[in-house]
Amino acid sequence: GRELCCSTWLTDFRSVNTNAARYQQLSINPLKLAGQCGKLKCCLNFELDSYMDALSHFPSSSTVLDTEKGKAFCIKIDVFKKRMWFAYVDNSILWYDLDIQEVKEMISMNKKGNKIPPLEEYKTQELSAPTKEIDLIQENNIDRFEKKKSNKKPKNKEKKNTSPKEEKNNNNAPKPNNSEQQKPNNRKNNKKRNNPKKNNNDG
Repeated sequence: GRELCCSTWLTDFRSVNTNAARYQQLSINPLKLAGQCGKLKCCLNFELDSYMDALSHFPSSSTVLDTEKGKAFCIKIDVFKKRMWFAYVDNSILWYDLDIQEVKEMISMNKKGNKIPPLEEYKTQELSAPTKEIDLIQENNIDRFEKKKSNKKPKNKEKKNTSPKEEKNNNNAPKPNNSEQQKPNNRKNNKKRNNPKKNNNDG
C-alpha cells in the first residue's frame, strides 16, 4: 500500500485539531479523519493556511440579513466559488445562492438601518435543502403496480388459458377406482385355484 507520511519524510509532528477539518468544510467523521495511529491525520494541516486566507475575505458565517421578507441566516459557504447560501428563518427549506460581494453590500445596508429587498431579487440560483430526490407524482401513480406486473413473464401459460370454472370441474371429476381395475386379475387367479391339477396315476 501507500507509505505513510510519518514513516517516510514527515519530521515535524504538529498537533491537529478538529477545527482544521471545520475550516476546510469536511464532515467531522472520526473514521475518515483518523489515521492508522488513531489520531487525526497530519495532512489536515497541509492546506489549512490556504483555507484560512480564503475565508478571511468572506463575511462571518453567523451573519444574519434583515430583509423586507424577514430575517435570513447563512447555511453554507463555498470557498472555491466564493458564494454563500442563505435561507429565511420562517422557510429554511429554500436556499438562496449569493455572491460574497452582494452579501457585503447587504450587510452595509443593514448597518445603516435599512432593510434589503427580498433574496429572490438577488439570487442567481434557488436550491432546496439536500434531501433524497423522490418523484411524488410517480410514487402516487395508480398504475405503478400494474406496470411492475406487466414486466413479469407468465410462468404457466396453460393455467391462464383455463377458466376457474373448468379447473373446479376437473378437480371435482370422479377418479377411477383402482379396486375395480384389479377385479379381473382376481378372477383369473381364482380360476387357477379352482382347477385341480391332473394326477399322473389317472388315465
